[in-house]
Amino acid sequence: MKIAAEAKKLTAEAKERVDQAHLPFDAQGFGFASGKSSIRMRVQPSPADAIHFAAAEVRDAKGDDDRKAAQKKLDEALSKYFDDDMVQREKDLKQVEERVTKLHELLEKRRSNKQEIIDLESKVVMNQANGLGFYDNDESGGGGLFKGGPPFTIKTDGRSWGTTSYVPKVAPVPPEPPVKPVPPVDHAE
Repeated sequence: MKIAAEAKKLTAEAKERVDQAHLPFDAQGFGFASGKSSIRMRVQPSPADAIHFAAAEVRDAKGDDDRKAAQKKLDEALSKYFDDDMVQREKDLKQVEERVTKLHELLEKRRSNKQEIIDLESKVVMNQANGLGFYDNDESGGGGLFKGGPPFTIKTDGRSWGTTSYVPKVAPVPPEPPVKPVPPVDHAE
């Protein structure tokens, strides 16, 4: 009984706050010179808040008429939430479609320029391998992938528009020779 009364009180306070939030902005409410600073502005509850308030009204409705009116508010809040969600989903879908279109264009552009791309990459790789790369004299190590010279491997991320990296091969470390077993010493002698 006590909990239900407290819940009704909180619901009434929440409704009052929402109603107060719908008051228009009052420019006269500024009292910075006198030390009083009150600002009134219209605050829209979020769609989720509106759904929760409407659900609370349905829960707390006393009669069939009140319940039907509260259910109508809940249905309207859910409908608005759904419509807003659909608008956002359409925006997201449009962005994805634009991105896919750009990727198709880039893929076709790369296909049509295949030989030019291969020739350019070949020249860059050979210049790097021969010590003629742009960063060969850079002491900071920035970009100097071939300071050890060839041989090297080419690694890609598997997509034609992805990244390519040139990784110098490292000489394998020879395994350590096995240690000969030492025969056990008999201390009984």
